[in-house]
Amino acid sequence: MIVVYRPTGRERMEWYQKTASQAFSFNDAVYVTSSGFVSPAAAASNVPILGLCYRAVKSTDTDYAQNTRIPVFIPDKDTVFLADVGAGTVTQEDVDEFVDSFSASAIDETASTYQSWHIVDIVSATQALVKLAVKGGAAQGRT
Repeated sequence: MIVVYRPTGRERMEWYQKTASQAFSFNDAVYVTSSGFVSPAAAASNVPILGLCYRAVKSTDTDYAQNTRIPVFIPDKDTVFLADVGAGTVTQEDVDEFVDSFSASAIDETASTYQSWHIVDIVSATQALVKLAVKGGAAQGRT
């Protein structure tokens, strides 16, 4: 799970068309596909993360197979998230490191190819405080 931990007050909610026939969990990290629809961020993908999905979409939903709009939480470049660690364990040495996504709902402490997340503090071996990585371009231009 990835949740907002320390907002800055400069975040906003925007509505994006979702990818049809795609399940979303509340708080999934999402990105904009080449078709212009939002989709959950996959593990180890080189896509700029847009924000967090603020609506669960299940295969039983009436609009599951449609490109309806869903709310997306758009963070500020300084918004801090609490993130589960899907692979590896975080230690104090990981602070200020850049890591990949493990899934749409966790980070991967063992991979840093795409550097989607910036670790800013450690909560436990399985949870970290992170920001969207400006280094990888995901949060560039955000105010």
